[in-house]
Amino acid sequence: MPQRTGLYPRLLSHATRLLVEPALRAPYLSTVDWLHAFYGLSPDQRQIWQRARLDEVLTHASSDVPRYRSWAGSGNRLALESLPVVSKDVIRQDMTSFLSAARPLPPYVAKWTSGTTGECWSYPLDRRAWTQTYAAWLFFLGLTGYHYGEPLVVLGPHGTRTRAQSPPLDVLREKAERRHVVREGADLGTANSERRVLEASRRASALWYGYPGILAAMARAVADRESRGAPLAVGRPTAIVTSGEMLHPGWRLQIEQAFGAPVYDQYGCNDGGVLTQTCSAGRFHVAENLSIVEVLQDGQPCAPGVEGSITVTNLHAFVLPFLRYDTGDRGSLGVGTCPCGRPGQTLQAVRGRAWPSVLLPDGREVNSLDLSLELIDAPHVRRIQLLQRDTNELRVRLDVSPGFSAAEEERIRTFISRQCQHALRVTVLTDEEMELTRGGKHPFVIRRV
Repeated sequence: MPQRTGLYPRLLSHATRLLVEPALRAPYLSTVDWLHAFYGLSPDQRQIWQRARLDEVLTHASSDVPRYRSWAGSGNRLALESLPVVSKDVIRQDMTSFLSAARPLPPYVAKWTSGTTGECWSYPLDRRAWTQTYAAWLFFLGLTGYHYGEPLVVLGPHGTRTRAQSPPLDVLREKAERRHVVREGADLGTANSERRVLEASRRASALWYGYPGILAAMARAVADRESRGAPLAVGRPTAIVTSGEMLHPGWRLQIEQAFGAPVYDQYGCNDGGVLTQTCSAGRFHVAENLSIVEVLQDGQPCAPGVEGSITVTNLHAFVLPFLRYDTGDRGSLGVGTCPCGRPGQTLQAVRGRAWPSVLLPDGREVNSLDLSLELIDAPHVRRIQLLQRDTNELRVRLDVSPGFSAAEEERIRTFISRQCQHALRVTVLTDEEMELTRGGKHPFVIRRV
């Protein structure tokens, strides 16, 4: 029997549709309602809708965006398949040529990337694109059992953008939505993690949303206190949604065991306009109302199940079109229909950011993903970080739990040495602090050579 929505969420939903959406000129909650009908359409009907939105964007870019107009040629219209792939760096080098020259511009908002890689990027995003993105996010949260207006605890570092930079209407909307941000910075130490647990636990019947690394550190703090016979007073969230960095299988298990709630993982890229969330089968379901998602290798489409670069085309961005935009992440399209039974395109695997490779003395490179913890039999390793300062040594930093043995350490050293063709000295360290980006993400590889 479906859970009954409380009085406050029902009142807030009504007030939002009546007052907030017209004030913001952004019908995001009404779009959530539409999304339920959208996913009831057949695959062919959804694709027709996507192609109509794509035609609008391509027609606009061909005539009104200098860079794309030059690529299309006089009087011609762009075809998505013939477009070159562009990246954030390419756009930033000459942003004016990627901006619409049409006047007046459609309504837009100033957006920022999260700054978790160390630098915030400001860019204009059409209000319609923002509306569709926020609606897709709320739609996905709804699939976990969450209702708009129920308590939502956000667990993440402050990033490089402060609350003071948020528009006042956004701040008021977040308060009305009962969204509580736990602001403890990027420190993943035990004391800070315990404070996060206690603060989050004060919000009863809440959905928790945050970085997997932060939630895993909180889970370890809970487990450590239990092992010492001094357990924390832990509240039970209704569900946990992770986002912002890769959710490693070991982290998922730790989080589920500590907090007794189902864990869903989101993958997205705000600037490109892609959002996905995992289902019970572990696949990432794509928000088809936002963008067309391709997986490419050297500009060519990869077959389902074959890994490549995740590339997106935003269906609602006109002020700054994102056409065949390389997110910088790796993944593969799902093969066939998802076993969970839900319709739509899926990503079968998301490997996250394409981290730097490991450089061998003779100039050859080793794909760092082949050194991932997921490939190593190391049950007592919580986190791993590779640091390369020269071409003679690879330092392997480990965050280990009680029970880590010399045999386990030797297995790790042997595995990584073999993957690097025994060309590097592999030094395993369990007492060296992990480095984080300025925004609090855990980089798997740090290469300084």
